[in-house]
Amino acid sequence: MENTARRILSALILISLLHFSLCSNRNLPQHYKMQNYKTCMSNNNTYCVFEFKITPENNNTEIWAVLRENQINPLQFDHSILHRMICMPNSVSPESHGKQTIQNELADFNVTVDLLETQCEQHFNFSYFKTFLWLFVATYLIIVVRATATHYESMHDSKRACKVFSWYKAFSVIENCQKILMNNTNKDFQRLKAIQGFRVFNIILVIFWHTVFSLIIMYITDIKELEQNYENPLFYYLMFAGAFSVQIFFVISTLLLTNQVLTIYKREGKFTLHYCGILILNRIFRFLPTLIIVIMLTKSGIYDGSPHTIKLRNENILNCMNSWWLTVFQLTFILPFHQICVPGYWYLSIDTFYYTMTLLILFIILKFNMNLPKITGILIGITTLSFTSYIYIRKYSFMLQPLPEQMRQLMKSMAIQNIYTAPLCSWTSSQIGILLGYFYFNNKEKKITINKKLQILWWLTFITLPLLVLKLSTKNYTGVMEAIMGAILKPLFVFPFGLGFLGMSFGLGGVMKTLLESRIPQILSNVTYCTYLTHFFVVFAKGVFLNKLLSYKVHHMIFWATFDICLSFILGFLFTVLFENPGLYLQKKFIPQIKSNNKTN
Repeated sequence: MENTARRILSALILISLLHFSLCSNRNLPQHYKMQNYKTCMSNNNTYCVFEFKITPENNNTEIWAVLRENQINPLQFDHSILHRMICMPNSVSPESHGKQTIQNELADFNVTVDLLETQCEQHFNFSYFKTFLWLFVATYLIIVVRATATHYESMHDSKRACKVFSWYKAFSVIENCQKILMNNTNKDFQRLKAIQGFRVFNIILVIFWHTVFSLIIMYITDIKELEQNYENPLFYYLMFAGAFSVQIFFVISTLLLTNQVLTIYKREGKFTLHYCGILILNRIFRFLPTLIIVIMLTKSGIYDGSPHTIKLRNENILNCMNSWWLTVFQLTFILPFHQICVPGYWYLSIDTFYYTMTLLILFIILKFNMNLPKITGILIGITTLSFTSYIYIRKYSFMLQPLPEQMRQLMKSMAIQNIYTAPLCSWTSSQIGILLGYFYFNNKEKKITINKKLQILWWLTFITLPLLVLKLSTKNYTGVMEAIMGAILKPLFVFPFGLGFLGMSFGLGGVMKTLLESRIPQILSNVTYCTYLTHFFVVFAKGVFLNKLLSYKVHHMIFWATFDICLSFILGFLFTVLFENPGLYLQKKFIPQIKSNNKTN
C-alpha cells in the first residue's frame, strides 16, 4: 500500500512538472522576432530595433510564475524582456507603431507592455570617405605587391639584391612573413618565452568570451539553448576566467617594461624623463598604423545592409566620427565606455595609461635611489585600499559577473564603466608586474636547483590559487566584504600566474613550460596584437549576411568559438604582415630610439 502511494505521488509530481514545463513553453512569448529587412528596404521604409518589457496583469497566472522563476535563476535570461525588429512606415512614430505592433502580437497574453529602447537604422553618407579609403587600400596593396615582387627577384639575383632599398623590403610580404617565423635570440626573450605562449592562450580565451557575448546579443532562434550552455561547468568557469583574462595582459606588460627600464638603467647608469618620453612615443607609434586602418574600416560602415548589425553600426560609427582620435592615440580612458570608438579597444588605452604611470614610478624610484619593492608594495596597498573604498562608498558590485542577463545588458551596464574599465580597477594588477619584473631582473642570471618539492609548490601556486579565485568570483557578497573582494580578486588571480612565469624562466613548469614554449604558440604570439584588434570584425559579423533569426543549438557554441578563433588569427596574421611589421620598420627608422652609451637616434 505504501509503495503504491509513493508511486502515485511520484507520478503526480512528474505530471505537474511536465505540465508546468509545457505551459511555460506555450505561455511565454517568443524572445526574438524580426520582420523581413529586404522587403522593408525595398519599400523605402525604416527598420527599427525594439526592446520591450512585459508584466503579467495577474500575479497568480502561470506566466507570472515562469517569469518570476527565471528572474531568480542567474543562469537564465530575463524572459520578460522581448526583442523585436520591426519595419516602420516613415509617416508614423517608431515608438507608437512599435508598441502597437507588440500589443497586437500579445493580444492573447494577459500582460502589459513597456517600451524600454528604440533604435532605428541610421544611414550615413560616407561616399567621399569610402572612395578615399578604397583608393588608399588599393594604392597600398600595389606598393606591397611591387615590393614583394622586387624582393623575390632580388633573392634570385645577387647583383640586384644590393640595389633593393631596405624600405622597399619593409613592405614585402616575404620579409614580413619571415619576421613572424623568425626565432628571437634575445636572452630575456628566451628566458621568458613561456609568456609569449601564454599570451596566445589568453587571447583565445578573450575571443571565446566575445564570441559568447556576440551570440547573446544576436537575434537567435532559441534563447534557451544558450542558457543550456551555462549549465555546462566548463563553459561556466571559462566565462568567469574570461572576465579576468585582461588582467594577465596588464601584469605581463608591466613585468616586461620593468625589466626593460632596469636594463637601460644598468647600462646607462641613469633613467631620465627624456628616456620616458622616447619609450611613450614609441609605444604610441607602435600601435598607430594598424589602429588607423581598423578605425577607418569601422567608420566606413563595412557591415551596412544587415539588420543584425544596426545597433552596433549606429553606436560605433557615431562614436568614431566624434572621438576617433582618442582611440588612435589611446586616450579613451577619459571617455564613458559607451562613447568609445570600438569599445573593445578600451584595453589599449588603459594599458598605455599603466605603461606611462609605470615609467613615471620607476623614474622617481631610480632618480632618488628608493627601495623599489618597498615603494611598490606601499603603492599596491594604497591602490587596493582606494579601490575598496571606491566600491564601498558608491555601493558598486564587486565585479562584472558574466552571467546571461548581465552579459546581455553589458553595453548599458554601469558595472563595466565603474568596476571593469576605469583606470583604478586594474591598476593593482599592473603594479604587481613591477614587483615581478624587479625580481626577475635581479635574479635572471642566478641558477636555481629544481627539486620535486619546488615543482609541486610551483604547480600548486600556478593552478590552485586562480581556481580558488574563480570559485570565489561566482559567489555574492554584501557590504564591506563585497568591497574587499572587489579589490583583491583581480590581483589574487594574476599574481600566481606572474610567479608561474618567473618559475618557468628558471626551468620550472614541466609539460606546461614545454607547451607554452613550443613552436606554434611562439609563431602565433607574433600576431596576437593584430589578432586582438581585428577579432571584433569577426565575432560581431555573424548576422551580417542573414535576413532571419540565426539558427542556434547548444552544440553550435563549439563551431562558432572554433570558427571565430581560427578566422581571427588568420586576419591577425594578414594585418601583421601588411600593416604592423611595415609600421614597426618605419617607427625604428624615424622615431627616436634609446641607444647604448646614452645616445638617441
